[in-house]
Amino acid sequence: SANEVLPPRRQADHLMNVYWFYVDPLYPFLDRRKWEQNYANLFAGTPMDTDEVIFVATLNIIFALATQLVESMEPENRDETSDVYFKRAKDLLDLTFWDSGSLELVQYLLLMSQYLQSTSLPHQTWMIVGSAVRVAQSLGLHLPETSALRPTTSQRELLRRIWHGCVLMDRMVSLTHGRPAMISRNLASAVPLPLTSSNAKPDEYGRLTEGSFFVKSVELYEITHRVLLDLYSEPGSRLRSTIHDDRKDEDLAAVMQLDSAMMKWEESLPKFLVLSDADVANNEVSQRQAVILHIRFLHARMLLFRPVVARVCLPPPGFGVGAARPPDSLQSRVMQQCTIYCVEIARSIISLLLKHQAYDGTVGLLPAW
Repeated sequence: SANEVLPPRRQADHLMNVYWFYVDPLYPFLDRRKWEQNYANLFAGTPMDTDEVIFVATLNIIFALATQLVESMEPENRDETSDVYFKRAKDLLDLTFWDSGSLELVQYLLLMSQYLQSTSLPHQTWMIVGSAVRVAQSLGLHLPETSALRPTTSQRELLRRIWHGCVLMDRMVSLTHGRPAMISRNLASAVPLPLTSSNAKPDEYGRLTEGSFFVKSVELYEITHRVLLDLYSEPGSRLRSTIHDDRKDEDLAAVMQLDSAMMKWEESLPKFLVLSDADVANNEVSQRQAVILHIRFLHARMLLFRPVVARVCLPPPGFGVGAARPPDSLQSRVMQQCTIYCVEIARSIISLLLKHQAYDGTVGLLPAW
């Protein structure tokens, strides 16, 4: 029964609060109002407006995620306890995929992929994200009309958040594993992005910045995806890590275009997500979001310039000791500047990580990765 896989109510409430504070602002995959109603019904033993097995399995994944962030526990105990919740969730839900999927199943898979990202189980993360994408597509979430035809704004927004959550996780695991993404660029952009705080009123939970962080993350990972396609992929899906002579002009042009896209993205950030803004430090949620976004932005830029660095630092085949020096062209100067800039970005990331790294067992502001 559900009670056998649930902690005491007080502990469960604490873990839920940790989830709403730390995880949901980054990955808003749940409808909080509906979730809290079903959560209350579960503990009260009254009928629930959802599939109870999937709900309890998802709840255990939430407990697993939240346990990793409970500062009162020793880090070793956090891992051990969160693994218990994860195994409970896994045992509750047999993922055979012979049945037709549901929105709740996609939410469960997305949250499970979130949890798995912070473990040493990369293969499982890859497979679960793929499953989430396939179930979402089977429900038609990749079609703009599926969400557009929903009668209420909250339903429409939830579907869009879930679909773009699939896109985001697809891009993340593709980047992490160096493998092709499942969702094409056209498909990823077909569904409108969720509303952000600039064009939506805050709900009763004061949900102002969450929408913006999520949308800006999706936008940034889409640019990063373009970087992988343009600079790291070859026909036949083989990866490359440097700029080839026969494609140098095209690759450098792509670097410039993608760099411009990244700069426009940074300029479009709302004030409460800009790390250098004075007010951000006064709001822990905003500060955490700003730190994570800035680290991701720097990482994306480093990824952009790395093939140029490889080309500058690794001489082309056949370039021996006695070979003539490469010409001092504008192109070679640009590549040298890209290399210097890439090193500066790497140092900025290190400084940022050191600045915000928590050494006292607290959660701190850094992302799980």
